[in-house]
Amino acid sequence: MMTPNYIIVNQDGKRFCNEAGVDFHGFIYAVNQLDGVKHRYPAIPCYIVMDEAGRLAGRPTHFKYGYAAGIEGYHWSADSSAEIKSGIVKKADTLEELAKMIKAPAENLKAQVARWNKDIKAGADTEFGRKIKKTGKSAFAGTDVPTLFAPLSEKGPYYAIECYPALLNTQGGPKRDAKACVMDVYNRPIPHLFAAGELGSIWGSIYQGSSNVCEALVYGQIAGASAAAEKPL
Repeated sequence: MMTPNYIIVNQDGKRFCNEAGVDFHGFIYAVNQLDGVKHRYPAIPCYIVMDEAGRLAGRPTHFKYGYAAGIEGYHWSADSSAEIKSGIVKKADTLEELAKMIKAPAENLKAQVARWNKDIKAGADTEFGRKIKKTGKSAFAGTDVPTLFAPLSEKGPYYAIECYPALLNTQGGPKRDAKACVMDVYNRPIPHLFAAGELGSIWGSIYQGSSNVCEALVYGQIAGASAAAEKPL
């Protein structure tokens, strides 16, 4: 988010993670917790809740990449006014009204905002430890938010954006060793089988460091050298 004036809540109107502490490439790990009793994913969908200051701070995120911008050519309006008009962003004068729009218990959402504001005014997020200040610089130019949290206004309007996890790119796959050999279930190299790039990334199921191309090049060369050193069958 481009503003500190926001929280993310689940279908129960409650926060469920440090919103600013999860890498956006792996945010699915924050929302995919299954409620085995009620047979549902409480945070799919989840909702970004912000106030007027949050809306006026700019687009919710950079929106320069991904399917919407790159393939569909959609570009979010600077103040979300177009998205409010289209209904993508829900607008309400009170938290009770906003809760009704997102079908969350109003008492929970009001209590969550009250706790958030109390914590932030006291100087610490006691629920999930969201930091006050961001350290370092964003990987994307123009997307740095120095303050990571701020109280939500006690007066409306309020806004909510419904969010679902989406596929960015494939991760995971068969494990491989330092020579790019694919390992079996007993952690032994499978003869004459090698892998490179995203398939069996050294980073496991998270986004790859130094970009996908870098790992493809590095492990492509390692896999090629390892394969060339094999004795013919």
